[in-house]
Amino acid sequence: MFDEVMKLADRRFLVNAFLPCAAFILALAGLVVLRTLPYSAVVWQRVAAAGLTAAVLVAALVAAFFAAAFVSAQTGAIIRWYEGGWSGPAGRLATALGRRCHLRRLARLRPGDPADYDRIYHDYPLPSRPEEVKATRLGNILRNAESYPADRYGIETAVIWPRLHPLLPEPVSAAIAAAKADLEFLLVVSALAAAYSCAGTGVLAATGAPAAATLSCLWVSGGLAYAAYRGALSAARRYGGHVKVAVDLHRLALLRHLDTPDDDLRDARRQRDAYTSLALWWYRNVPPAVQASPATDETGETGGPGGKAGDEPGRGRRWPPAPSLHGLAALGALAVSVVIVLFSP
Repeated sequence: MFDEVMKLADRRFLVNAFLPCAAFILALAGLVVLRTLPYSAVVWQRVAAAGLTAAVLVAALVAAFFAAAFVSAQTGAIIRWYEGGWSGPAGRLATALGRRCHLRRLARLRPGDPADYDRIYHDYPLPSRPEEVKATRLGNILRNAESYPADRYGIETAVIWPRLHPLLPEPVSAAIAAAKADLEFLLVVSALAAAYSCAGTGVLAATGAPAAATLSCLWVSGGLAYAAYRGALSAARRYGGHVKVAVDLHRLALLRHLDTPDDDLRDARRQRDAYTSLALWWYRNVPPAVQASPATDETGETGGPGGKAGDEPGRGRRWPPAPSLHGLAALGALAVSVVIVLFSP
């Protein structure tokens, strides 16, 4: 049965979802068993005496498989959550605090400085588009990769990329897929480690464990979650770099596939107009014959929602200080630690 189940899953599912979920379930189940001895030992002896050991193991495997299937289906939601897509009053407050913090950081960066320019190029949207700044570092890195095609070539990523991606050469698509798989794996590990930190700490506190053990579970699991998130930032930068290279080298593949005239392919402005026309056609169902030319300012540059190119954030604007979300999370864990110490036996 195990072989048949594994045939239904590919390597990406096994590595990114099944193995992390199996480790999470085993660790949490082991913790519950250890904290409920000798009752759990008696229960296991009764299961073994009834000849149900194999059935329990198969049921655990099936549970891990379905948990992994759920996590795999929610990978996009996990990424959006780590990007800062939070809802509710608390989520909106956290989003506002995170955006204010990153806007303040972006305002301090100067494109003329090589180190600052490198951070802008990899980690933030263009300084002229502060409205695109996200609440988290991961969100800003991924937003940077998403906005690059539009900033450089007028390519609306959400509309054009799904149609361009199938035309990429196999090595390019494989590199993008590998970088995205690394990003997903690390974020799943981070989410499960954070869940284990909460669940394990709750189990230990509820069963009267020593304060040192409870605090160790809280901080070690939380540290693993944070370390996995930090690793996901590097994976997101690699993913964004591969996307930028693919757009730089193969952005004309879709136009050639649609039999765009060679004169339009050789002219940068015509390339931009062609992609703008295609995006309006596919997304808004506006035929190219009735489309108006994009609005331009007096310098001839296409106006963007964030203002003219070259504007720097923070000019004439002073952002009030805002705490880092990492700092708020650490303060929350510290408050929980104080409660554990005060009320532990």
